[in-house]
Amino acid sequence: MGSRRRGFALIIVMIVVAAIFALAMQGAIAVRTTSMEAGAMRDLGALEREASSAANIAIAALVSTARGGDRPDEEIVSDGVDTPAPSARPERPEIPEFPPEMRELLGDLFDELDQEDDAVDVSPNQSSATTRAVETGPFTVLQRVGLPGRAIRVERGGRAFDVRIIDGAGLINLNTVTEEHFRSYLRLMGVGSPTDEAIAHQLLDWREEGDFVRPRGAGPEEHRRRGVTIRNGPLEAIEELLYLPDMTPEIYRRIRTDLTLYGEGNIHAGTAPRHILLSIPGMTAEAADRIIDLRSRGELNRTSLDQALGLLARGAAESLQLELSSNLRIFVEVVDSDMPPFVGETIVTNRRGVQPVALRPAGLAR
Repeated sequence: MGSRRRGFALIIVMIVVAAIFALAMQGAIAVRTTSMEAGAMRDLGALEREASSAANIAIAALVSTARGGDRPDEEIVSDGVDTPAPSARPERPEIPEFPPEMRELLGDLFDELDQEDDAVDVSPNQSSATTRAVETGPFTVLQRVGLPGRAIRVERGGRAFDVRIIDGAGLINLNTVTEEHFRSYLRLMGVGSPTDEAIAHQLLDWREEGDFVRPRGAGPEEHRRRGVTIRNGPLEAIEELLYLPDMTPEIYRRIRTDLTLYGEGNIHAGTAPRHILLSIPGMTAEAADRIIDLRSRGELNRTSLDQALGLLARGAAESLQLELSSNLRIFVEVVDSDMPPFVGETIVTNRRGVQPVALRPAGLAR
């Protein structure tokens, strides 16, 4: 009998020891997991800062202030302070070159600009491109020739980043897009009927004043039941889409990087992705492909655009623009990495100023 009790007690002790060991292992795993997650967050934060720095370097090149010569009838920026332009014009002003990042962005187009017969007075030692940089700045050159699709390679923190810049006007403007256009875009992004119609109706109800509710929309009362106050005005953040009853996180992640809140609503033909071109009412696949081919060869202009549209896609012309806007969308990819790109948006405030670029991983909702 005593041996049985001792055996039973031994079993109990073994069970308790095993339980304690299991709890200790679980605690160790939890600590290790937490440590790994904290390390991953630190790495992501460092990477995000480096990507943001790379983006700002690339954007600063577009609005760099020409130095070394004066600009008649303009002010020259020096250390962030505007001072009157000097009255005496140097006989041989030092003409600055385009920043290296601008040369990289322009590629072969820079050589064409360099050889172009410009209307301004150019001395034998001054190229038309660099003279234009003095008079108008690099960004104004891009506004004239369009924004090339070439990426800029920037080294930061021991890593290489490819910074790609597109015109924000090449995106879907949530504050101006029509129901027809938004539904067309949603269908191209794999959102079927009737969800596409519901999201489009709910977006229009959200951003427009008044109590009118569309057939598949959502008015103030429905949003109130969901604990949300309807905007009834222009969206101030793209994330407001998540308040729409039929918008899901999965759909949002799919369309997030194609959306903007800036611009007049026309689509920039020079940088819009193919699926956004195709979403324009009246556009055809053949016309969209011709536009992409023209801009890849640097031959997209008003005449060639009209020819590319032809008769079948003529109705899309009024929704397209060739002029570069002041709103830029930035994509920063980490070279030799499978990580999704960082995405940011910036506004060029004038020839010499730009708002800082705030990046975050593509497709992630805040």
